[in-house]
Amino acid sequence: MPPLTPPDPPLSDGVVTLRPHAPEDRETVVAAFADRDIARWIRVPDPYGPADYDAFLARSRSELEAGRSLNLLIVAAGERVVGGVGLHEAHGERPDIGYWSAPHARGRGYVTRAVRLMRDHALALGYAHVDLLIHADNAQSQRVARAAGFERTGELTTCPRDACRGAEYLRFTWPPEG
Repeated sequence: MPPLTPPDPPLSDGVVTLRPHAPEDRETVVAAFADRDIARWIRVPDPYGPADYDAFLARSRSELEAGRSLNLLIVAAGERVVGGVGLHEAHGERPDIGYWSAPHARGRGYVTRAVRLMRDHALALGYAHVDLLIHADNAQSQRVARAAGFERTGELTTCPRDACRGAEYLRFTWPPEG
């Protein structure tokens, strides 16, 4: 696979843009991660503070340099951060996309758009398949997967990343295998 780098220019569909995290985003991300639903579905310190974000930035930089993951923020018109999306396990043959949405942005289609952009970026990098690993109880995330065109494989799996919670994850894949 080609080197994993933040896309330049940033990925955009005209409604959302995916851009790298920056120290200036600390306050916005910390505020979003105070939401109980985010803490419920992804493993983040609770409470999540500025030092946690700084540690995430350092980890993301080393993961990117190692070719393992690419973490980006989802920004809507007006430069407002509405969520995050990442391409993970990129050093393997079948990466997965993870995502979160800020409470004020849910139900507006921003994350679905971001997942499509990241999926298309992964395919452009040369991956034949891209997966979403979604907690079996996370109905909102499953709706995002379907809206982004992913198909559930029927497979229950464990998530290989530390950011996951629980043991049972549904695998959704692109392109659909049917």
